[in-house]
Amino acid sequence: MTHSLNSLCSPYGRIGDLEKSESTVVENLNKHPDYLFAKLNYADICLRKGKASKVPYIFNHKLDLKLLYPKRSTFHISEFAGFAVIICKYYNAIGEREVAESLYENLRVIAPNELATEEAKKDLYPSILGRLFRRIVTIKYHKRNLM
Repeated sequence: MTHSLNSLCSPYGRIGDLEKSESTVVENLNKHPDYLFAKLNYADICLRKGKASKVPYIFNHKLDLKLLYPKRSTFHISEFAGFAVIICKYYNAIGEREVAESLYENLRVIAPNELATEEAKKDLYPSILGRLFRRIVTIKYHKRNLM
């Protein structure tokens, strides 16, 4: 069930139904609070909404994958990359650019072909168009929350 809820988030977002996408993410997290991808999706929403301060709480103040799941000794590359990009974005959002860049460099070495690595790069080094898009998305989220 976690996988099916997780799989619904992206199509809703692609068709522009952000409310349905977000409600699916929240439903998944509520039903499966320990599921890494549910946490990652919710953290991503918080970051896009400018609510970076929520990220440490989502991960129980454990911003290291091994600390978050201490009984596990290995992780799939998608788990590592997904977690690393969110934490990279978090540190960038709170002004800890050196930490974010260090995480990005680790991503480049460990997961050079993962989409998450490119996503981290775009977050740290956005193009002019990327900066404009980020600004527009942030404004839309803030307007929607004011209504």
